[in-house]
Amino acid sequence: MNWAFTSLLMGFFGSAHCLVMCGALSGAACAGGACGAASSWKRLLVANLARIASYAMLGLTCGGWGFAAYALLPSTTTERALRMMSGVAVVIAGCTLLGIAIPSLFGGTLRWLWERVRRRVSRLLPVQSLSGAALLGIVWGLLPCGLLYAALLEAVSLASPVKGMLAMALFGVGTLPAMIASGMGVGRVSQSISRAWPRRIGGALVIASGAWICWMAVGDLVFDRAPAACCVASRATAM
Repeated sequence: MNWAFTSLLMGFFGSAHCLVMCGALSGAACAGGACGAASSWKRLLVANLARIASYAMLGLTCGGWGFAAYALLPSTTTERALRMMSGVAVVIAGCTLLGIAIPSLFGGTLRWLWERVRRRVSRLLPVQSLSGAALLGIVWGLLPCGLLYAALLEAVSLASPVKGMLAMALFGVGTLPAMIASGMGVGRVSQSISRAWPRRIGGALVIASGAWICWMAVGDLVFDRAPAACCVASRATAM
């Protein structure tokens, strides 16, 4: 269940990134009334639950892609490649939390896509009903985000639709405290989450988890080949 813990960790410590990118959307879910009102609270909760559901559906799809890849190429090599991809994705997510820029061939495309999607999302505001909040949350979960893409790569590597769905749901649950606090205007909680030191600790833990996954994938390859090499050497000596 290391993947479950890693997904939750990525979401929780990635909350600072979420506050910068999506804090305004969380606040917009409370539009149309005082944030302390029951209706505003319900809209905020529905929007975030719909966002998590959107993540879960993306995880279901990506886990299905990983399952299809393993079904087409059912070998230990495929399994290790998927595991290595998971580790690299987690390391990239940790670097994102630490503010380390990762070169991307699609950076310009993602920025262009973000601007286009953001303009369309703005048409859903202000949110005045629970159905509007749900629609906002679903679209919110599809917004371009580097941290989200790293989590989705991990979902692919799990090679299971169910695990992929659960991993992405846990990723969303990890972001929930910060998004709820931000939407309700609880500044002290939001500020404490967005401080540098929690983000650095979280980034280091996420990178360590990703490095461990990579090491396990490489270690299996090395230790599996070692006995085979010994057998070959023994046969050569016997001859």
